This record gives sequence, structure tokens and C-alpha cells, in this order.
Amino acid sequence: MSQGARTPSQGVKRGRTAIASLAALRLSLATLAWTVTTQAQAQSWNGATPDWFTAGNWTPGGVPTNATNATIDTSSPNAAVISSGNAQAQTVIIGLSATGGLTIQNGATLSDSVGALGRFLGATGTATVDGAGSSWSNSADLSVGYSGAGTLTIRNGGAVGNQSGHVGRGAGATGTVTVDGAGSTWTNHIALYVGNSGTGTLTIQNGGTVSNGADAFIGVNSGATGSVTVDGAGSTWTDTGNLYVGQTGTGVLTIRNGGAVSNGADGHIGANSGATGTVTVTGAGSSWTNSGTVSIGEAGNGTLTIASGGAVSNTTAKIGANVGATGTATVTGTGSSWTNSGSLSVGQDGTGTLTIAGGGAVSNTVGAIAANAGSTGSVTVTGAGSSWTNSSNFYVGQNGTGTLTIADGGAVSSLIGIIGAALGTTGTVTVTGAGSSWTTSLAMDVGLSGTGVLTVANGAVVSASSVTLGNLAFSVGTLNIGAASGQTAVAPGALNTPLVRFRTGTGYIVFNHTASNYIFAPVISGSFGTVTVEAGTTIFTAASNYTGATTVNGGTLAVNGSIVSSTTVNSGGTLSGIGMVGSVTVNSGGRLAPGSGAPGSVLTISGSLAMQSGALYLVQLGSVTASRADVSGTATLTGAGVQVRLAPGSTVAKQSTILHAAGGLGGTTFAGASATNFVASLSYTPTDVLLNLSAALGAGTGLNVNQQNVADVLNNAFNGGGALPANFASIFGLTGGNLGTALSQLSGEPATGAQQGTFQFMGQFLGLMLDPSTGGRDGAGRTALGFAPERAAVPDDIALAYAKATKTPLDKAPSVFEPRWNVWASGFGGTGKTNGDAVIGSHDITAQVAGGAAGLDYHLTRDAMVGFALAGGGTRWDLAQGLGGGKSDAFQGGVYAAVRSGPAYVAASLAAASHWVSTDRFAAFGDHLTARFNAQSYGGRIEGGHRVVTSLAGITPYAALQAQSFRTPAYSETDLTGAGFGLAYTARSATDTRGELGARFDRAMLVAPDTALTLRGRLAYAHDWVSDPALSAVFQTLPGASFVVNGATPAKDNALISAGADLHLARGITLSAKLDGTFAERAQTYAGTGTLRYRW
Repeated sequence: MSQGARTPSQGVKRGRTAIASLAALRLSLATLAWTVTTQAQAQSWNGATPDWFTAGNWTPGGVPTNATNATIDTSSPNAAVISSGNAQAQTVIIGLSATGGLTIQNGATLSDSVGALGRFLGATGTATVDGAGSSWSNSADLSVGYSGAGTLTIRNGGAVGNQSGHVGRGAGATGTVTVDGAGSTWTNHIALYVGNSGTGTLTIQNGGTVSNGADAFIGVNSGATGSVTVDGAGSTWTDTGNLYVGQTGTGVLTIRNGGAVSNGADGHIGANSGATGTVTVTGAGSSWTNSGTVSIGEAGNGTLTIASGGAVSNTTAKIGANVGATGTATVTGTGSSWTNSGSLSVGQDGTGTLTIAGGGAVSNTVGAIAANAGSTGSVTVTGAGSSWTNSSNFYVGQNGTGTLTIADGGAVSSLIGIIGAALGTTGTVTVTGAGSSWTTSLAMDVGLSGTGVLTVANGAVVSASSVTLGNLAFSVGTLNIGAASGQTAVAPGALNTPLVRFRTGTGYIVFNHTASNYIFAPVISGSFGTVTVEAGTTIFTAASNYTGATTVNGGTLAVNGSIVSSTTVNSGGTLSGIGMVGSVTVNSGGRLAPGSGAPGSVLTISGSLAMQSGALYLVQLGSVTASRADVSGTATLTGAGVQVRLAPGSTVAKQSTILHAAGGLGGTTFAGASATNFVASLSYTPTDVLLNLSAALGAGTGLNVNQQNVADVLNNAFNGGGALPANFASIFGLTGGNLGTALSQLSGEPATGAQQGTFQFMGQFLGLMLDPSTGGRDGAGRTALGFAPERAAVPDDIALAYAKATKTPLDKAPSVFEPRWNVWASGFGGTGKTNGDAVIGSHDITAQVAGGAAGLDYHLTRDAMVGFALAGGGTRWDLAQGLGGGKSDAFQGGVYAAVRSGPAYVAASLAAASHWVSTDRFAAFGDHLTARFNAQSYGGRIEGGHRVVTSLAGITPYAALQAQSFRTPAYSETDLTGAGFGLAYTARSATDTRGELGARFDRAMLVAPDTALTLRGRLAYAHDWVSDPALSAVFQTLPGASFVVNGATPAKDNALISAGADLHLARGITLSAKLDGTFAERAQTYAGTGTLRYRW
């Protein structure tokens, strides 16, 4: 490509010489024509009327002929108009030194030799050719803005023709031409110059057409500016020869909205040194078609933009063609395309930049970035759907410095890929981002004779039949998977090839990525290359035979295939795998982890092993064997350390062989061994290293009592010779907070919470049967508990209220006994929280109860009452930190009785209950465990007091004794997930004996003629002799290894506070409500009761 690439450049130079000679000839002919015509008779327009054919409008009088020169230098009082007929002149000058205007319309025609608009500096000439059949024919050149300002408008089917056309011809001139509408044409039989030495603007729109028979120039000479716009479907510019956009001056070509430009030879953008050319082809259907080569920045500065569906085609193309030139091309947007039937060079001899983005597409045969010596080329292909198709060879840094970036879904394809082709050149390719790809049908050379770098990162894919690194002598080829050496690691990309070769140059493969399981499948062969791992886990699966060094500076290299290379592992790096490696040296801080992480897996070292002091030998331990290295030669251990890891899901062997060296150990030993939650020691034979373990789960870690109880069970099971089930062995792999959490989950503490809700549920029921808010069984307000009589007499209104509300006789004196029945119904519930103990390892527990009760009692005498009650409901408890909980459904029955003697009373209640209990918890590693069992509870309460009446309220000091017993059977959990952590619990009886000492308070008042209200309260101290919630449990899969798990200890000393009210209505109906609170240092309980009673 290099030698061939120079030939077009030399051809261009020869072509320019020919073009310059042709231009000089044309200029001589034009000057001759102008000289001849200036000798003819001159007639000047005076504008008496608009009509061209009125003789009086000309001075001297008469209508111009083909033998006279017509000069229109005024538009006052009228500009010239040709509305019919065929006007003639030898020369037509519109705006000689002043201002002139001409309109050709309605099918009229004008014929002359030379035409000029704005002849001299300061003059202004305007011409309009309007309508089908209207035409202006110049047998020689037409200049719009010769030295002054000229404007030509061709519209509605008008036509203009000439030899060469000049728009902005002379220095300081300004020319503007607009060709507007279907059928409107401007035909230049020779060349067209837009901005020759001045400023020229050409607009072709709405179907207008322009053509020229030779070359076309936009921005011809230094200092000139030319601008051409071809706008809209059907608008065309047909150039038979070359097209220069910025020949030596500044040229701009815009093709948009379906406009089309074609030229029969080459296209030059920024042709000569100092020139600036810009071409924009935008919009679906917009096109620029070149029959020859397109040079973007040929010797000057050139820019090509293809956007929004625009299309450019040509044979070959050069971006930054010659030394000192700068070319930039951008192809962006879906449907945008640049088609090269030949080669494409980005940076031929100068500097070239190509960007393909947003779905744009470029195609060519041979592609070259930085084709010749000293050139610089840069290409970016970015975005899904963006593509560059090279049907033949593709060079990045052919003879210069080339850079290719393929990103964010961009795609490049080629027959052969070459990065850094020639000696002294540099090529760099980065393929990055998901969906990004470079596909070569055949081989890829990274560093053919020069320096090449290929980086594949972030999910990108590079495919080739083979990849060669450092092909020829003195070449350097580098393959980076992820980031380059020394840079921050990034996600890797994929290299799809069966073979990576090191040849006679120098090759490097660098793995510097963030993946934890990156598989590198190609075979690596050759002698003059090295492999370096800096970050991430890289897995070699092929049988490679390269002989250069392998170095692991960071991350992990897992060899599951084979390498013959010797390997050095430095600080921070790890060598592992189940394949075969050559001799291995592990320096201080480096790690050798033979195997795959599975117990019994083996890494074979075909050679020697040298472990330096400070190096680590990592072992994965299982039920029978540990992972190990098999060394064919000598293993030198030199005081390196051994670190043991337990394989997840495996049982644990007490003794395992962790290293075998056929050539012996040379009298060296490891410095020692460490294993989390084990005491590890090493023993040696002449060829083997053996690991011995003793369980020490939790040793020195500050476990709480519950956690340590579980740990002791597991330690004893292992050290006693039993094999730990796989999931139990996994516990030994945990440390710190994770270990503590797992042991807490294994302890089964949620089962201890059953007694909390049960005692609370029955306690409320026992109190409910004796509660004055429930009973009032001797008449509302008469006693604190319904049994001690009130004062001898009360005021008439109060007595009347009592009588009406309670159906008692109006007489305030004690009445004769009449049997009385009471029936009542209550709803009750509450919630309590007991704090755990960090030292014990118990957790906060929250218990809730809810139920309903109903009872019937009968007064045997005025001072004696008996009754019974039934209740149903449930309990629920939950432990903090999501450890689990349980619930129960309960049914209970009870009897109660009370007697009084004057102001004193004694009352008692007994109850029994059945509970249908279920528990639900998650143990370590998400093991879901549930249980169901039936339990029973029994309880009783006896209370006595003496009521004292004061002017404010009745005060009843009282004392009570309450006892409960809760029995749970032996039961086992169901393991829903099969992880093996289910527990079996032994049967247990828990008791709670409470003593209370306090006082009740009541005050009665009349709130309506037949309604009375009694306010009640209680203050008391209670002491509980309660069983600690501790259970004996055993793991079902470790029979015989029992332990004790402790729950949150209930409070012993409590303050009791109650407040309530009874509303006594007529006809023996009473409504009652009460709130109770129990407060202790580490526990609080809140309960409520609502009661409806009927007395008859």
C-alpha cells in the first residue's frame, strides 16, 4: 500500500500542472474575447422605460445588436426588462461602475458573447432570468461579481449558458447566484469558479440544476471565499471534471435534503497549502458522487461531513493527503454512508481523522491509517450500527502513526489486520464496549515490523484466524486484555482466535481486568514473548507451548490447560489451576493456590517449586483430601506459610496431603500453617507435606454464651472423630460478625419465646376472672373487688343512682340477700418486649397476645360468689434481627370464687389451657426450619384485701400470689431446605410464681339520674420467681451433641399500674374498660381489656 499510495499523490501534482496550463489558456482566450468586444460601439441604458427594445432607452439611441456592447449602469427610473423576443448584444455589462439591473422573463431570450455583473469595484449588477423559455446565452464567459457586486437569479424554468462561469471573480468582488426551481438551469460549457479571487455564493434549490464541462472550483485563489449549497430533491450540480472545494482559498460545499453533486474526475477538499475546504452532505437522498479520487486535506485543510442519511461515493480516498495537510471526515447517523470502490487512507502523508458514529457506514478495499512515513491517522468507530468495512488488507500505522478506536457497539471488518506495519511505525487499536467488534477473516499481525498495540476491553470482541505478536525482527506487539500494564483495571473483552503466536520480534500479553472468571482459550505459542497478569482472574484452558516468561504481579492466573513456561508469582499475585505449568517461583507476598478450589484438585508443576520466605501456599480442604501441588522436581519451601481454606459444602478431613515433590523437599519446611477456626499443624515425609487439624471454632473471638455453646458442640463432634456434615464444615470458613451471626442462627433461640406469650396470655385470664372491672359482682361501686361492703350509708342521690343502675333496693341499709346472676364477656390483648442479654447471646423478644373470654358467676350468699369462664385466642412472638419466632392458638377454661367478711375479702381463680404451637426460623445459609407441637399450661391466683373508705375514694390494700406452669413436649424441627441444621428439643416445664403487694382505688359518682360511673386504679409491686427460658437442643444430623440455648430472661421485679372505668347503666348493664402496664428494668408490657356485663 505504501509505494502504491505515493503514486496518486505524484499524479495529482502532474495533474495540477496540466490544470494550471489549461487555466492560463482559458484566461488568455477570455482576455482576448473581452478585448475584442470592448472595441465595439457601446450603448448605455438610460431607463426611460423598462423595455429593452425601446430605442430611446439607450444612449446613443437604438436597440443593441450583436455588434454593440450593452451597458446597464442605472436602474433609475427603470431597470431593463426583456419580456419577449430575442435580445442581442456583443457584451452585456450590468453594473459597470454604478448600479444596473436586468430581468429576462416570459420566455424572452438574450444572446451575447461576454456577460458581466458588477464590472468594476463599487459597481452592483443584478440579473434575473425568470420563467420557462427565458434564457441568457453567453458564447464566452459570464462573470457574476467581476470586480464589484453581482447577483444572478435563475428561477421558474429560466436558463443561463456560458463558457466558463465566475462568481466573485476579482479580488474584492462579491457574486451570488441562485438557481431555483425545477427546469431552472445554469450551463457552464467549460469551467465554473465560485469565489475565484473574491467572494462567491451559489445556491441550487428546489430542483434547479447546474452543470459545467470542465473543472469546478470553490474558493480558488488565496483570500477568496466560495460557498455552494445544493438543496432539495432534484437539485443537482453536474461537474464533468475535477471539483475543488478550497483550491487555494476557502471553499464550502453543502449538499442537503436530497440534493446531488457529481463530478467526472477527482474531488479535492483543501487542495493547496493554505486552502480550507469544507463539504457537508446531510439528509436522506443527499449525495456526492466522484468518478475519481477524493482528497480531504490534499495539501491544505479539508473537512468532510456525511450526516443524517447522506451518501458519498468515489474510487479511492485520502484524508490528509500530502505533507502538512490536515483532513477530517465524519460519517454520522443511520443511513449515512461513504463508499470507496478502491482504497481509503486516513493520513496519507499528512494528518487525517475519520469518525464513524451513530450508525454511519464506510466501505473500501484496502484501508490504511497513517499510510506513509511521517503521517498521522486517527479513526474512531463508535455507536451501535456504525461500521467500517475493509474488503482487503487493513493497516493501522502502515508507515506512520495510526490510532483506531472501536467503541460502544461500533464494528470494523477486514480481510487481514496489520497494526504497526513497517519498521519504526506505531499502530494502536482499542476495541471497547459491549457490541464493539473487529473481525478479520484471516490473520491479524500486532507489530508486523513496527510497534503495535491491541487492547480489547469492556465486553468488546476481536476475531481472527490467528493473532501474531511481534512478527518480524525488531517489531513489538502487545495484546492487552482489559487495560494496559500499569493502568487501572477495567472489564475484559474477548479474543476469538485459536492461536496467539510470538514470532521473531517481541510480544507481550497483558491481563489487567476486573473479571473474576475470564477464560482465555487460544493456544499461545512461540519463544519471544511474555505473559503478565496484573489484575482479575484469568483462566488458561489450552495446551500452550510458549517458552517466554510468565509473571503474575496481581490477580490470579489459573492454568487449567498447560504451559511450559516458567512462572514467577510476585507480591499480590496468585497462581492456581488443575493443569500443568513449568517451574514455579513464588516470591514474598505471592500466593500458590494449587487446584481449582475443590478439595483433591491438583496442579502439576513440571519442574521445580521455589517458595520464598513470606510467600503463601493456599490449600482448599475437603472431606478426604486437600488441594495440592504435584512437583516433578524439588520443592524448596524456605519458611513460606500455609493457609488453609475450607471448601464450601464439603466435609473436613483431619489429616490431608497438601504437597508432593518427587524430587524431595531438600530439607526445607514451611514456617507454619493457619486455618480459620482450626488449630493447624504440619508433618513431613521425605516427599510429602501433611496437614493436621483440630477444631477450635470461635477460639479467642469473644463469642457470647449461646454462640459458644453451639461452637463447642461442633468442635467436640469434629475432634471426637466424627465427620462434620458439609454445611457444618462451611461454618468453619466464617469469621468475625459472619461467624457470630451464623452461630446465633444455629442456636434455635426462637423456640425459647413460647413461654413469654403463654404466661402473659394465662396471666391476663387469671386476673380477668377476679378483676373488679369484670366482676363488680356485688353491685357497681360497692367494693374494690365486689366483695367488701361499702360504708353504712350514702347520700340519697348516689343511693338512688346505684339502685336504678344495679337494680338494688333504694334502702341504703344492707338489704336482705337475694340470689344474683352475672354474665360477662371480655376482649383482651397486649404486647410486651423483653430485652436480650449480649453476654448470654439472647435477643430482644416481642410478644403479643389477643383473646376473648366469657364467664358466668352466681352469688351463693350475699358474701360468697362462684363462677366459671372460658377463653380463646392466640399468641405470637418474634426475635430481633430476623432470627425467627412463633405463634400459638390457645383455649383455656377457669373457675373462680370469692368471699368477704365486712371490708375484707379473699378471692381465687384456677385455669388450664391447651396450646397449638408452631415456630418458624431461618438458620445459617438460608436453611428454613419449622416445627409444630402441642403444649399445656396451668395456673392459679389467690388474692386478699381490706377496703378503707375515705372522703375521696375507696382504697383497698391487697396481696396476691399467682402461679403458672407451662409444659412443652420433646419435638423436632422440619428442615424445609435440607441443609441439615434442624434441631430436636427436649421436653421442658417452665414455671412463673408471682407475688403482688399493692392497692386498688375506686371512686363512684352519678353522671345521670339512672347512670353511675366508677373510676378504678391500681398501683402494685410484683416479684416473679420465673424459669429462665433455656432449652436443651441437639442437631438432628449430629446426634448426641446437645447444647443449651438461652432466651431473653424475664424481668423479676415489676411495677404494676392500672387505670379503668365502669359505666353502670339501667337494667343491670355495665360497660368496663381498663389499661394495664407492667414496667421493669429490661421489660415493658401493655395490656387492655374491654368488658360487657349483665346482672339479673
